[in-house]
Formats: sequence, structure tokens, C-alpha cells
Amino acid sequence: MTARRAVWVAGWLFVDLLLVLFLVQLGSPSPAAFTGTTTISTTTTTTTTTTTTSKPPPGLDPAGRFVQVNGDAGGLLAGVQAAADDLRRQIAEQSRPYAGRRAAMVLVFGSYGGCGGCPSDNGSSVRFAKGAIPLFHQAVPEIFPAEAGLYRDYLDTGMPPGTVRAEIFFFTD
Repeated sequence: MTARRAVWVAGWLFVDLLLVLFLVQLGSPSPAAFTGTTTISTTTTTTTTTTTTSKPPPGLDPAGRFVQVNGDAGGLLAGVQAAADDLRRQIAEQSRPYAGRRAAMVLVFGSYGGCGGCPSDNGSSVRFAKGAIPLFHQAVPEIFPAEAGLYRDYLDTGMPPGTVRAEIFFFTD
């Protein structure tokens, strides 16, 4: 490669690098987006200045809390009211330590355990978890709001049959 071609390639690489850095800068939030408070100053004709500081929005507590209940998985899936009532009662009882808090995200794991881990058991476990999700809001609506996207259903065949375990992430104050 000639010296002239090497300089030409180096120049284009430098220009490309500058373009990439410029695009990254455009996509980055401004430093003002990272501040936790907002200050608003207003001035009237009497030269009085008022400063208002707003509370930063709530964040997500990264420490998950757990509620684990056991019940009649087959009964819940079949629509038996007594099975739902039993799980709802257990959820309310185990959620007492979290009074005054509001869930931001709830991961609900179910274990149907009907046939010891066969593929049909996996689907039943997920359906069991999905069927238990509304029970959280019904049991303690002030902790578990009925918002779409707040809950996710999963299976966990490692738990005893008929078990629902919820990992709860709360908003920080």
C-alpha cells in the first residue's frame, strides 16, 4: 500500500470515528436527566423569588421479597372456589409484613406437579401460576394493584406440587 493510500484510509477511519461519537452523543441523555430534583424559580414584579423542589420519582427496590403458598392446583385450574379462597387467604396472611408498600413487579412461579415433570406438567404449572395472579390483587389490592404488565407467570417444577411462589419487587419510597 502506498503512503498516499494509507493517509486516505486513515482519514476516512478518523471521520467515521467522529461520526460514531457524534451519534452516541446525540442518543445520550443530558446531564440534567440524571438529577434527582427539579428547581423552578419564578420572579414577580415585587421581586419575590419562589423555589420549588419536587420529590424524585420512585425507583425499584432490587431486593426481591417472597410469598409462597400451597394449595389445590387442580382445583384452581378447574375453577373450584374453595381452592381460590384458600390461596387468597394464604397470600393475604403472608403479605402482612409488606403493608404500606406497593409492588412494582411480581414474578409468579407455579408448580402443578401432576405427573412429575412431564411436558404436560410444565404447561399446567404455567397455567397454575397464571391462574394465581388475580388472587394477589384480590387478596391485598393496596399492595398488588391490578395493572397490566405488573405480573409475569413462570413454571418451577422444583417446588412441591401445588405451590405458588411470588418474587415481589417493590417501589422505593
